[in-house]
Amino acid sequence: EADHLAYSTSACLLLYYLKISNYFGSSASRESDRELNDSEILIGRLLYHILEVNQYNTQEVCQAVAWNQEKGVTTASIGCAVNPTIALFNHSCAPNTMRANIGPNTIMLATENIMKGQEVKDAYSYQFHDKLITTRKKQLKERYKFDCKCDACANKWPMYDLMTKSIAKPGVNAKALHHIKKMYSTISKLTSTDFSVGHYDRIHTMWASYYNELNLTLEKPNKGFVRLSSRLQDVLWLRWGSRGPTCQAPPYRDHRINQVRSSSNMNIPQLMGEQNGTEQKDREEES
Repeated sequence: EADHLAYSTSACLLLYYLKISNYFGSSASRESDRELNDSEILIGRLLYHILEVNQYNTQEVCQAVAWNQEKGVTTASIGCAVNPTIALFNHSCAPNTMRANIGPNTIMLATENIMKGQEVKDAYSYQFHDKLITTRKKQLKERYKFDCKCDACANKWPMYDLMTKSIAKPGVNAKALHHIKKMYSTISKLTSTDFSVGHYDRIHTMWASYYNELNLTLEKPNKGFVRLSSRLQDVLWLRWGSRGPTCQAPPYRDHRINQVRSSSNMNIPQLMGEQNGTEQKDREEES
């Protein structure tokens, strides 16, 4: 009822502005008529409909305003847009996509392998690892008028700080768990170097490879999936997204051009192999 009153009042105000700006021309109703004519009623209804639709089908337009290796990209809203295609996606507190803006346009990136026939899910507001389930469900109910029943809400997934246990998938042994832990350490080291020089495409490739291994090894929820998503979010904004004047991140550079041999230009198996060799040498020296 409150929404209906707000939309009706706004539609009347907008219609009034159209009338005084001579939008209807000679066909406008006169003050002495004390009633709107058919054209004005039609436009008023359309204005009400557009305001109602915008409540559920607009997305923020943002730009990157700051960048920090530890905290990642910080964005700020500069407006909103109606994106008819993106509006078709359902919400999930554990989405499999993320968004960034290129000017007024929106680009979406998958954070998981999305198979044919699988639902593409967006996040309308907070994600499960950021806010308590009660806070998320309350906001979604008030703003979008639905009770969220995504996997994270249905299974009451904990927030990031409360994820204290890693659950291995059936058949996964200790060797595989050690491998995924070492892979994360290696990719994090390479990522830090690549971020400093703008090799964003390669960071994207490395974390996509990590997802494939992680998804075979550990069950969700797990901090590894959240960290992966966070890195992909940074890459999406720094590689393609709009930047404000205060965002001091390196410009994009193609890592395939003028390559030199360094830890930044070594592939994951290569670096992991060198680490294994170092560990083996250390053990021999200790013995």
